[in-house]
Amino acid sequence: MATKKTNKKTKQNTSKKTSSNRQKTADRADAIRVSEIATVAVSVILFCLAIVSGNGVWNVLHNVYVGIFGMFAAIVLPLLTIVVTVIFSAKGDDAYGYTAKIVEAFVMVFILATFIHVVKNSTGDAFKETIINSYKSASFEFNGGFIGAVLGWLLLTLGKAPAVIISVVLFIVDLLLMTGLTIFQFVAGAAKPAKVTYEKVAPAIEERIERRRMNKILMFRLILSRLRKKIKSLNQEKRRLPLPTRK
Repeated sequence: MATKKTNKKTKQNTSKKTSSNRQKTADRADAIRVSEIATVAVSVILFCLAIVSGNGVWNVLHNVYVGIFGMFAAIVLPLLTIVVTVIFSAKGDDAYGYTAKIVEAFVMVFILATFIHVVKNSTGDAFKETIINSYKSASFEFNGGFIGAVLGWLLLTLGKAPAVIISVVLFIVDLLLMTGLTIFQFVAGAAKPAKVTYEKVAPAIEERIERRRMNKILMFRLILSRLRKKIKSLNQEKRRLPLPTRK
């Protein structure tokens, strides 16, 4: 009897744990679904805020948002977050992975803004003036905004070339983390378009090389033929000349 009671209690505890785990999983899925919907909604608003200047409060928010990121990064950020949300919604990953990818998307936008500032500016600019000018002119000028100015100015203290190199390396690293690709997969993927392009243009290149070779052969034959004719004509003229008489 005691054994039966123990088995019943064990089964009840197991069923309670199972139902509790199912409830937690369902609650977690609902939380992820709500966060995904909210992210997409906010991203759509930010995208419209970046491309539409508007009036009144909307215009103020537009200038602030674009001033922080710059026009290009302000447009890329919501598009990137929407893409990440759609992909992870299809995969059904956990909330931690989704949050990590959103953070990586923000980091990528920061790097883009920084790269834009590094490319467009030079070393030796005043820190305060650079940040103020970048923030104020972001609405009508292509720059990296406030964030790009701060991070880009710091990188430019190392020099123009090192700043560009560091920006590119950081972008590639963040891209690998965001996509989950290995270095080999990234290199293979980067080399694939070049390989496909070469395969498409290879026949034309070979045809051009062959045409040049044939032109050279024809030119050589033409020169050789002319040279033979010249030698032949010289020999004929030599034969026509009278022989010298002996005294």
